[in-house]
Amino acid sequence: MMKGKIINCFYEGSSSGFGDFLRGSIDLYKKAKAHNLTFDIDVSHHPINKFIKTNYKNKFDKNIIKCITKETEKEKPSNYGQLYNDKLFKELINTKENETNYIFSYYHYLTRIKNEFLIKKTNELPKLSKDCRSFFKESLNFSNDVEEEVKKCLADNGLKRKKFNIIHFRLGDEKAFYKSKERFYTPEFEDCFRICKQKAKKSKHPIVIISDSNELKTLIKEKTKKEKLPFFVFHLESSHTQEKPGGCEESGGKALVTEEGLFYASFDMRLISLANRGYSYSVYEHGSGFFCWLCKIYEIPFVIEKFSKNK
Repeated sequence: MMKGKIINCFYEGSSSGFGDFLRGSIDLYKKAKAHNLTFDIDVSHHPINKFIKTNYKNKFDKNIIKCITKETEKEKPSNYGQLYNDKLFKELINTKENETNYIFSYYHYLTRIKNEFLIKKTNELPKLSKDCRSFFKESLNFSNDVEEEVKKCLADNGLKRKKFNIIHFRLGDEKAFYKSKERFYTPEFEDCFRICKQKAKKSKHPIVIISDSNELKTLIKEKTKKEKLPFFVFHLESSHTQEKPGGCEESGGKALVTEEGLFYASFDMRLISLANRGYSYSVYEHGSGFFCWLCKIYEIPFVIEKFSKNK
């Protein structure tokens, strides 16, 4: 008899981005182990699989993926986090020997923490276990095209792995993708550039800048050239990984997902994994899962801050 198996699946049409997927997968890795289940991740039903592949090779129909997020949202519960966790627990205890269940979960205990404490708790997260880190490093396989482009960009600019710091600006879907009224305080581009200059004064390493906002990166690239600063912006092609991410209903927006954008999302993930240290600034109360969980997997020291008017 073989152990039961749980596969967490990143799929096209989810309301969650890749950072949410990594957070839920890390949580599930631990829970599956505790329930004596085999665990794996899969991205075959999302177009990002052209640039990131996982080790799970069995083919399956997208329609059999049980999305815990959508199942929970249907019930419109007042205790959303508790119900989500309960549904996830049922999936774990009901997975029998020789059975494989395909789900999507973004659950982590952080999702039940009040917004005002989220970034503080995220910055205080303990290290992932060695076996957990190893599993995800081995499971996230970047394509040759991504690897070669990252290698070329670093070499062309005289940068070496672990010899550069990275600053990430998450200006939010409204500002970056929908071009609609922002739901959260969003800084001026000049404020972001000022943060880069402040960090440069204390940094022994050059700084690579990534952001969801292509407009911000354009401004930083232009001002960097003019002022001859040690900042590097490698592309202006950021896009979301989902057309209808969480919160799009409130904004009435829809994100454009392009193949080029997915390539550079993968590119940015690989860059983060090679950095010496990371800093992330976000308009969101939760910071950035995209940045946080990649740093945790690849052991990159990081700090996340929320933009504030006096920042």
